[in-house]
Amino acid sequence: MEKEKYLKKYNYVKRRKLFILLIVLFSVSILLGFFYFLLGSKSNKSLTMDYYSNFFTAINSSKLNYLDCIINSISSNVLETVLLFLLSISIIGVFFVFLLFVFHSFTLGYVVSSFISIYKLNGLVPLIIYIVPLLIRLFLLFVLTFYSFNFASRFYNYLIRRKDVDVKSYFRRYLKIFLFILMFFVINSLIESIIVPALLKAFTKSLI
Repeated sequence: MEKEKYLKKYNYVKRRKLFILLIVLFSVSILLGFFYFLLGSKSNKSLTMDYYSNFFTAINSSKLNYLDCIINSISSNVLETVLLFLLSISIIGVFFVFLLFVFHSFTLGYVVSSFISIYKLNGLVPLIIYIVPLLIRLFLLFVLTFYSFNFASRFYNYLIRRKDVDVKSYFRRYLKIFLFILMFFVINSLIESIIVPALLKAFTKSLI
């Protein structure tokens, strides 16, 4: 009984530390992305401005191919998520999951910084609309990273340290979480490809 209480407390402390670590990584990566644009070169800022301008022009001129956007978004999200899952069930591969979470956090900071710098207050509403899929993606990656590291640590204890760990039951739980996340990644692709462009069309005519 005492051993079970100790293990529960130990696992709680480990999960809490991991949660705090991810929050810190998220915050630092966003700040790095934010300042990367502000302190970046003029050519980098010019390329970013051109990208937004071309994107908004395509939306407002109805030249955006929604079917292609949906297919590309779903295929890339599904491929990335499945790859992350396969990496996360290995001890070494879990660090690539961390890196991707950091990268997308950095991207969010970069997008926020560039929007504010280029469009000022006029770009506030389009910015909020534009980052919704990024925020959903980051939340899903946060959950996936959290559980992948938990599984990797248990797998390490079972395989390397030869501890008595019920890896199978935790893997089944992790697999359910992965399928749940995969489903929401598909939904997020639809939001990103259909809803976001439709909303942006109403708010970005003045930005072109």
